[in-house]
Amino acid sequence: MKKASTLSLIVLTALLGACTTVDTRTEDQHDSMSMHDMTASLEGKTGDDFDKAFIDAMIEHHEGAVDMAELALDHAKHEAIHTLAEAIIDTQQKEIALMQQWKDAWGY
Repeated sequence: MKKASTLSLIVLTALLGACTTVDTRTEDQHDSMSMHDMTASLEGKTGDDFDKAFIDAMIEHHEGAVDMAELALDHAKHEAIHTLAEAIIDTQQKEIALMQQWKDAWGY
């Protein structure tokens, strides 16, 4: 059990770290920002300006995680990665939906 948990943590760390360099979006989708760019875009913002920028950046970040996890489902060899990818897709899609609801409710 401990070995599987450690492996999952290593894989998750690698996937999250790769989010800053992998872009699987099609040409009709907007350019993705690096994690550094996303964080920098929040600097100096407060209130609604911050909240909107934060949500927009987090949705983009989560969509990238879903894209990567879908690739893992198709290409990964190890079942542990498939299991982690399924969990990432499920969790990130729920969080994207929640943030979309906030944007609608708050008029963003």
